[in-house]
Amino acid sequence: MAFSNRQEIVPVGNIAPTKEMQLKVITAKKQECKSRIVAINQEIEDLKIAKMAELEFQILQAQAELKHLEEHEKRVISSVDTQQQK
Repeated sequence: MAFSNRQEIVPVGNIAPTKEMQLKVITAKKQECKSRIVAINQEIEDLKIAKMAELEFQILQAQAELKHLEEHEKRVISSVDTQQQK
């Protein structure tokens, strides 16, 4: 929602909006913008946390795979050594 310079209060009949009414509308709109900013920042934080958890899980998976490969490598090396000794 872009900022608009138009009056937000439409006069009723011949009664023009008062300065006080205009200021209340502006104050309400400012609070609405601040609330949206807070909500969006919270969404960003939630996304960061979710992404961080996902990446940490991927790291754990890669570490487990690496450990498995290293153990397999040791078994292959030791089996080659025992075959050569025969």
